[in-house]
Amino acid sequence: MYRADSHNWLLINDGGLARPQPSVVLGISGKPHQMCHAARVKQERVPLYRRFTGGGTVVVGKGTTFVSFIGNKTSLPEQCTKGPRELMKWSGEWYSAALHRCGVDVNAANSKRHTFALRENDYVLGNRKFAGNAQGLSRERFVHHTSILWNFKTEDMNLLQNPDKQPEYRQHRDHHEFLIPLSETMKDQQALPEALIQEMADGHGFDIENIDVEDNHGMFVDLLSQKHHKSSSSVNMDNVKLEGYPYVDQRW
Repeated sequence: MYRADSHNWLLINDGGLARPQPSVVLGISGKPHQMCHAARVKQERVPLYRRFTGGGTVVVGKGTTFVSFIGNKTSLPEQCTKGPRELMKWSGEWYSAALHRCGVDVNAANSKRHTFALRENDYVLGNRKFAGNAQGLSRERFVHHTSILWNFKTEDMNLLQNPDKQPEYRQHRDHHEFLIPLSETMKDQQALPEALIQEMADGHGFDIENIDVEDNHGMFVDLLSQKHHKSSSSVNMDNVKLEGYPYVDQRW
């Protein structure tokens, strides 16, 4: 959709639909042996994926909501798509307005535990992260995607090491002290996706058309079969690209 299409897309999906066990998603330059605890990943046969954008490494699963906004640069104000930092600032304003619709405190002057803010490339409540972001920019197109921790198990997050390269505000806190589930602030998991869609229409003037994947299966098959550069992949702990899904591949 980013590389082979010319439409604007807002994709929202639940990370637990395909597989209830956790998976690890690395940025395009992420090295599994630097980011993950190898023994646990191998013992529990945790799938590893390398996405086509930068950013950090995340554990995703049943409690994760994914939001991707893919579109044409001309669809946003010019200054918003000059670079990743500008696009991140725009998205922070979009999420702030949507969370405000859901009753979340977005007053930057507050220092409450559950006040929303954008810190570096993370969305936080107070000083604890609930969502990570990554962007891609081509000459004419952009993608901004977010993994939202609606809920999670701390032991799953411990699949990852405490990385050497990390946002300054983290201060090398472990996952238990650094992360917070959005469910601590909101009760309805569908409230934020619905608010993001509404804010896209009301706040940014987009015409929204709901597309059902099942009803439009042929359209998506045609779109995804278009020739384009594919750089996302499954990998093993040695960062070797795998054919097929890693949790059935024998070359772990």
